[in-house]
Amino acid sequence: MESLSADQLMEQLRADIHLANLDLFEDLALLHDTEPNAQLRADFARQYHKLLGVDPPQRLKFQAGLQAILDGNGKIVAELIANLEAPAPPPTKKDP
Repeated sequence: MESLSADQLMEQLRADIHLANLDLFEDLALLHDTEPNAQLRADFARQYHKLLGVDPPQRLKFQAGLQAILDGNGKIVAELIANLEAPAPPPTKKDP
């Protein structure tokens, strides 16, 4: 078994904390997903983002990235969040 550096261990601990927070705030994400009122949905999304650093629709990608960090195959948590927050590239136009 390979020993972890202090930085790797710290990132695994951060990932573990964020995974626990995902579980803790899943009800808030579900409120966002099921709320018919757009204003309330936006409020739930803002609260979720403030607590976890990502938007509710990104939670499955975030969870997978955190699990990869725990498995030793991922980046650092801050990079994972930054990549999820990055805007998607604009769609490319198809040639006629």
